[in-house]
Amino acid sequence: MKFLPELYPQDVAAVPTNAFTLPDGLLGFRDYTHAELLYNADQLPFLWMKLTGPSGSVNFVVLEPGIILPGYEIELFDADADGLGLSDPADAMVLNIVTLNPRFPQAATVNLIGPVVVNRRTLVGRQVVIENHTRYSARHPVVEETEAARATA
Repeated sequence: MKFLPELYPQDVAAVPTNAFTLPDGLLGFRDYTHAELLYNADQLPFLWMKLTGPSGSVNFVVLEPGIILPGYEIELFDADADGLGLSDPADAMVLNIVTLNPRFPQAATVNLIGPVVVNRRTLVGRQVVIENHTRYSARHPVVEETEAARATA
């Protein structure tokens, strides 16, 4: 997981229902179990996932994958679905972590194999490795290469 500590979501709106728990934290951030989704209308479809733990907070850029990859379908291992109490796919909110390079934002990638899945009813989430991980990449480009080349030209 990568995060950019030098980027801090300023002037963002926090909606109270956008808070959820991550009992196991994230890979590398096990003690950061409280999460909030924050956004700035000018930055949509990107959201900020603020994790709070014993040493303060860290912020990750996330997005809902359907925005960049409409055919993205995850298959959860039964243990993950059961652990989250998911019996209906509509109850799952899927968030994928974005990795940014501040000097080349058009080269941003998104992790499609290790999403954060949140049960919308219980507001409990977990970072998982999806069962169908071989179909996707941990470094899927947010912007297709041809679009990125036009942006730098």
